[in-house]
Amino acid sequence: MINWIAVFVTMAFVAAEGVVSWFEGTLTKTDFPFLKHGGIWADFFILPLINGLIFGYVWNNIDKKATIAILLVILCPFAAMGMHHLWYNTQTISSWLWPVAFENRLGFSPDTSWAGFIHVNFMSLQLMILLFLVFTPVPPGIMQMVAVLLTLFWPLTVLQPCWMITGKWIDLQAIISSVVLVGATWVTTYYKTR
Repeated sequence: MINWIAVFVTMAFVAAEGVVSWFEGTLTKTDFPFLKHGGIWADFFILPLINGLIFGYVWNNIDKKATIAILLVILCPFAAMGMHHLWYNTQTISSWLWPVAFENRLGFSPDTSWAGFIHVNFMSLQLMILLFLVFTPVPPGIMQMVAVLLTLFWPLTVLQPCWMITGKWIDLQAIISSVVLVGATWVTTYYKTR
């Protein structure tokens, strides 16, 4: 059963990023604008389905995992910032996340747009939800659906942005990241469904 509130709340987070990006002028007007970021489209169409499928299971098991919850709350923002910091360091064009021209950069935090700030925090919450899933009992069919959706999600969030930034579809760092994420998804699914 899909939790439609979780679906719409997830979509609302991404829509808020888009509205702020529009106000900032980065929706369509940077070298790598908000609307051309494949990860954003994956955030808007795939993550809401995943959250809708797993929210009830995760929510019902949070109280039993308070220690894990505290660790995740502390670690997920750092993980989300770390993943995006990697892109910041390799990106030589302006984007909706960092609209400042490469030669005028001040650093990750001062260069991050408000839409980018919302996005990194959204991804922190999303990572927390996905990591809760690892420790939450879920029916095998739900876990398999989530794995299929994540298999679509990971390459959209890694390979397409890499292509926009570097001009290369085949980038070793992006391919390794995608393979590791898809592999971890299916290894987790295997152990949760056997």
